[in-house]
Amino acid sequence: PALCRVLRSTSAEAQYEACSALSELAFRNERNCMDIVHTPGALESLASILRPGHGSLQEDACLVVNNCAAFCEATAMHIVRCPELLQSLKSLSVGQNKGSRNVAVGAINCLSRSQEAAEVLRK
Repeated sequence: PALCRVLRSTSAEAQYEACSALSELAFRNERNCMDIVHTPGALESLASILRPGHGSLQEDACLVVNNCAAFCEATAMHIVRCPELLQSLKSLSVGQNKGSRNVAVGAINCLSRSQEAAEVLRK
């Protein structure tokens, strides 16, 4: 989706709106989940937002990943093949921010439903 390009914006407000819209689009919609993970640069942009220094945006970006993994198991391998994204999720899952931590743990849980992705997560 074109919204994935907005994730690269320098505006935190634009990134927030894009994350909010993408997480809603991914909710219970396998096709949208697949479109998001197949959009060039989308996962890398989410990984960038998940890095330290993005505050509450991290939780919003986690929700996009969580919803893609929760509602379309086929997205799991695409997500875990993005090393920056996977490392950021793992870091957030043990971080200080409770909201981001909870959503990151949820996303990792959803990713682990895929046998192949679970093997990558264990490494």
